[in-house]
Amino acid sequence: MTKRYITATSDITLYFNVNKSPVKVTFQSCREGGFFITSDKNLQKAMESSSLFNKMYSVASEMEELKPNISKNDTMDIVNVKNINQAKDYLVSLGIPSDSIRNINDIKKYAAEKKVSFSNIEI
Repeated sequence: MTKRYITATSDITLYFNVNKSPVKVTFQSCREGGFFITSDKNLQKAMESSSLFNKMYSVASEMEELKPNISKNDTMDIVNVKNINQAKDYLVSLGIPSDSIRNINDIKKYAAEKKVSFSNIEI
C-alpha cells in the first residue's frame, strides 16, 4: 500500500531507523505544507511508530498497490486511482513536481507525457 504523509511545515527532513539503518525522509513543499509518499512497508512502520507521528506529520491518504493495464497505444491505465488527488500523487511519484500540477489540464498533460491514464476518474 502506498501512503502519502503530510506535515504543516514544508521542506523538512527527518531520519527514521529502518532495519537498524537510518533512512532520510524529506517532505516536499505543497500548498498544505509538505508531503512524502512511500510504499516501503518498513519505512511506514518506522514513521508511524515515531513519537512525531500525528504530532508533526500524519497519513493523508492511502492507495492500494497500483495495477497497471497496458492498452494498445502503450498507455498504462492506473485503475486504483479513484480521484484527482490520487492522480496528482501518482504523477508526483513518477517525478513530476507537485507544484507543477495545479489543475485538471496539468494532470491530463503530465499523464499523456508519462503515458498513463486514469480510467476510474473523469478528467
